[in-house]
Amino acid sequence: MLADLYQYGTVAYVGGGLDRGVHSVIEPMAHGCEVICGPGISVSREANEARELGLLDVVTCVDELSGALALRLENRQRAGALDFVESRAKVVDRILDLALPAHGAA
Repeated sequence: MLADLYQYGTVAYVGGGLDRGVHSVIEPMAHGCEVICGPGISVSREANEARELGLLDVVTCVDELSGALALRLENRQRAGALDFVESRAKVVDRILDLALPAHGAA
């Protein structure tokens, strides 16, 4: 249900980053949401890559969250988030094409 709600948002705080590891950052980004999360991003390749590209902010306290939220609302990068998701689309098909060349022939 949460993934469906992202379509109505502009910024999403993705949970799990203050505990075991951040949840999916791809879901809100697929709807063009700006993403903020806690520092536990080591479990997510997508979160790390999005952070390196400036598409995700990591915060550790309420004051940082407030500042990141204000900046994200002011400097929207919706296109960047959508491009990030699109570049990862159909990754399973690309892997199968490499592993099983006949896969793409169908």
